[in-house]
Amino acid sequence: MIGRRQGKKSHLENLYKVQNWCREYKVAFKINSVINTFNVDEDMGDRIRELSPVRWKVFQCLVIDGENAGEDALREAERFVITDQEFQSFLERHRDVKCLVPESNEKMRDSYLILDEYVRHIFVLSLNALYKQPV
Repeated sequence: MIGRRQGKKSHLENLYKVQNWCREYKVAFKINSVINTFNVDEDMGDRIRELSPVRWKVFQCLVIDGENAGEDALREAERFVITDQEFQSFLERHRDVKCLVPESNEKMRDSYLILDEYVRHIFVLSLNALYKQPV
């Protein structure tokens, strides 16, 4: 499982710590994963079952022009994008993980309040357009 690493700190070790804290303090333990070109071929099933979250949300990498794609974007996400078929293949490979909740680009685009780093609401008008308005 790929993830963030800072120096010698392992994100997986941190996940296990958080899992234990959640158990200790009776807080629901949930995991979110963004599926992209670097992890789409991984089999995360065993690790997710071992961590035993109440929910594993699996997001398809979403590109929003002007936000994480395009000339004026603050971040560059184009190299992370996967096709709908690749996302479906990932979901199929993990179909036996009972806590999996898939979030395709189409589903995500219309069901979330997306905020930028300045807490402006990003309205995704189409695949290639966005509009920002302060919250």
